[in-house]
Amino acid sequence: MKGGSAKVSRVRVLICLFWVAGGYLGGDLSSRAEAQDPPPLAAPAPTDSFLTPKLERILKESMKVVDEKDGVVSAQLPGNRSLANQTPILFFRKKGIRLEMIANGKVIGEERSGGEGKWLLKVELDKDAIAKYPRSGDFAAPMSESDSLAEGDKKDQFDFLRPEEADDFAKNRPPGYLEGGSGLFWGKMDSTGSRATPASALVNESKVSTGYRFAPVHLAYFSNYIPLGIEYESYSGNFPTRTYQGVAVNSPDKVSWFGLAYRFPLMLNRKFELQLRALMLKDQFNTENPDESLISTDLTGTGFGFRTLWLRRPSLWMREPGQWPIQLQSAFLDFTYFPSLTAKDLTVSRGTESPGSNGYQIRAGATVLAWLPFIPFFKRWFVEGSVGYRYYSLGFSGPTKPADAVIPAVVDQNSKATESTFDARIIFGIRIEDPLQLIFNPNREGKK
Repeated sequence: MKGGSAKVSRVRVLICLFWVAGGYLGGDLSSRAEAQDPPPLAAPAPTDSFLTPKLERILKESMKVVDEKDGVVSAQLPGNRSLANQTPILFFRKKGIRLEMIANGKVIGEERSGGEGKWLLKVELDKDAIAKYPRSGDFAAPMSESDSLAEGDKKDQFDFLRPEEADDFAKNRPPGYLEGGSGLFWGKMDSTGSRATPASALVNESKVSTGYRFAPVHLAYFSNYIPLGIEYESYSGNFPTRTYQGVAVNSPDKVSWFGLAYRFPLMLNRKFELQLRALMLKDQFNTENPDESLISTDLTGTGFGFRTLWLRRPSLWMREPGQWPIQLQSAFLDFTYFPSLTAKDLTVSRGTESPGSNGYQIRAGATVLAWLPFIPFFKRWFVEGSVGYRYYSLGFSGPTKPADAVIPAVVDQNSKATESTFDARIIFGIRIEDPLQLIFNPNREGKK
């Protein structure tokens, strides 16, 4: 305690004198005047008060305003300090030898700012008590009784309480968020297969394309309360294919996957994130081609892998004064291995079983965040660009089934095949906080 109860009383008397002398944003003091019936005095301007040495001390111990956006003011907290939620805050501006009281509001949350131990206090303005909007360089001070501050030793009105230190896991836990988007996908596919006799042609040899374009859909949710996340992605379209005779045929293709991720605490000064992932893959390829040169196949499998991320900015980055509204947020690398794949041919069949089939996929890219405050509610947008490679190694066993033809080609048993796809994609979308956090703890991070 700095100064004890006597100091608390002196400061409270000082604040009361300050309040009465200057008025509070045009507040109604008539009821007090009638009750006390003071003699008429010449009052100063409604929102000004002469500075005194004690008021200079108040000014020195007040918080500095950083900025104001959409009625929410950010003020720099001194050191690793905190104020209780809903604490009343008074804003004032220094004009020469005077203090001009300009607005008031209540604490709605805090957020990390810059380096270690730097925090911003978030204060929502009382829209009915704004003479002027606070701006950078103005001052803010709590105006509540000390009993209304957070639990701890009594402090006078211009001191702050040190919060409890969070454990390492909670401090380094990645923030939760929900994102969704769509974009463009460019791909190239190659395949190999065994021969069919007597035609001496490769089975599925026409499943090749030098370029195709699909529209991917991406959804992801990562919890703010448990270190788990879920992801879904799909893309589909008409695969540009031709038979071995050069005839164009329609071949719709749809690839989708659903993933579950476990997120480890942030490492390397909160700049590195590691996720363990499990993915369920489904690849459905259908074609109107009737013979063995291009066949329809459904492929499913479960894979396991990891994602590594280098974080230049937090996942829920907000633009701060002096920053560009568009920032590189992260770079990532994904790897997934599918130890077992199940392939089922739908018309011409290379076998009834697919033992020993496996595959893998790898993807690398980067994410850019844009903070657009002029858009209502959805202010944080992302752009993700990446390249990827997916490879299937397929093996078949059991009876085969030829195409319906006058002289059908015999598909060899116990055949092998491979398929590989290279792609590049770009996805545009929005990213918001974990909706559960917005519902159950809406004031922790302020308005985002």
